[in-house]
Amino acid sequence: SNMLGATFFNVKASDLLSKYFGESTRLISALYARARSEADVGASLVFIDEFESLCRKSNGDDSGSERRILSTFLAELDGLEEKGQMAKVITIAATNNPWDISEPVLQRFEKPFLVDLPDEGSREVIFRIHIAGNGLTLADDIDYPTLAKRTEGSSGRNIQHICKDAV
Repeated sequence: SNMLGATFFNVKASDLLSKYFGESTRLISALYARARSEADVGASLVFIDEFESLCRKSNGDDSGSERRILSTFLAELDGLEEKGQMAKVITIAATNNPWDISEPVLQRFEKPFLVDLPDEGSREVIFRIHIAGNGLTLADDIDYPTLAKRTEGSSGRNIQHICKDAV
């Protein structure tokens, strides 16, 4: 059970992209149909990672598929608003490239906010989670403060990949 009493949908944009004609738009519509269905009895929280790959800003030579995906996503967000379900189906989108996202899509989100790269103390904690959390027997011998110092400018995901490679 969670504190919101909401159904959580954790989706990577790549999970919604398909090489088959019309499949991506069908997957997006199915995701929101399910979120609306769950919201009938509570609330739904849709979290989409790597969002820029779904709703990229037009550069003039978009494929028909990219335009259909963008249109479907806009229609789903607008449909929630029209049906008064915006409060019951909440969409959170994460991106490393907000400048690549289509302006009409950005306007649908009420509160954009920036999450900075982790500071030195946070990087040390991230290393501990991904090394000691994996049950490494040598985890006590690792100099976490030095690792944190040497990875300035790294994201949490960068550190996760470093640890995965090392393990």
